[in-house]
Amino acid sequence: MNTSSTNVTVAVRYQDSFSKAVTKNVIVVVLGISISYINAGLIHTFCKHQ
Repeated sequence: MNTSSTNVTVAVRYQDSFSKAVTKNVIVVVLGISISYINAGLIHTFCKHQ
């Protein structure tokens, strides 16, 4: 009995337009800066109350 299973992965290349790519990158950068700002505020508050 010969049973074989085939795993096939198909990669579909989807390319965003330039403006969409820039928008996504700006969103990621803004979120990163916001998270860093919140983190710095929490660290500052923690150190101030030591």
